[in-house]
Amino acid sequence: MIELSPVLGELLGTSDLKRIVERIHKLPSLSQVVTRILALARDPRSGAGDLKRVIELDPALSLKVLRLVNSSFYGYTGKIRNVAQAVVILGFDSIKSIALSASVIELFKGFKKNSTLFNHERFWLHSIGVGASARLIATDTKIEDPESLFFVGLIHDLGKMIMNQYAHEEFEAALRCAIDNDLLLLDAEMQILGTSHVHVGRWLAARWNLPEDIVDAIGCHHQPTLSRKAPQLASAVHLADFLVHTAKIGQSGNGRAPELDPSAMEILSTSRDLIEATLPQLNEAMAKAEGFIADPRETP
Repeated sequence: MIELSPVLGELLGTSDLKRIVERIHKLPSLSQVVTRILALARDPRSGAGDLKRVIELDPALSLKVLRLVNSSFYGYTGKIRNVAQAVVILGFDSIKSIALSASVIELFKGFKKNSTLFNHERFWLHSIGVGASARLIATDTKIEDPESLFFVGLIHDLGKMIMNQYAHEEFEAALRCAIDNDLLLLDAEMQILGTSHVHVGRWLAARWNLPEDIVDAIGCHHQPTLSRKAPQLASAVHLADFLVHTAKIGQSGNGRAPELDPSAMEILSTSRDLIEATLPQLNEAMAKAEGFIADPRETP
């Protein structure tokens, strides 16, 4: 049984959140290799060689990273032969985020509770779409490290996976409520469960000891003005989520598309027209994104 620490309880604590957390008998845990990658990212003394050595400790992860960097999504099809070469060509930050993204997707493959209202494959398509869109927005608005935006976009809705697995009946009821009443899933969750995927996702990110800006962006991606530590990240994910709903990529569980918060555009000094102008690029990126949900045991 997973306990809610006093710190996390203060950060996210509601009795409804605790009720869901108490049902979790085995929380998805990041591997030791991923934990070491996160530690490297925090260490200003670390470099490309350190990252290469850590990734190579996990042959399956190394294989997945090579599959992804050699996919059409990154434009290096068949050109990168090993992790060392990948780090040199794409850079420390890109390979770090690719490794983290691949690890998280693999981690949740054991979650089995699909339904007509919540399909895992369509959920991941939505999440990958938000990651790809956030990456485009980061590039267009000059946010540093666009690949980190891909990772944040990818995991922004992981609270839904946790709720579907561990509070399945209530989550199904919230999904049905959202569809039947033309609601955002966030609002339906609060009605049915008294908490939301945003709270659960933020709790999970904090449990994983992800960087504070990522935790904050997950918790504020519906309301980026509430972000104290990462308003740019939260705004980029918010805009990316809007764009993916506009493009009807995958499935998010919402009864209606979320509205665009003008403050997110102000924070990033952009406009709705500029955001929507990335739609062709997003559709092109999604056509190349199959590598993110392919079997990691296949060879690159």
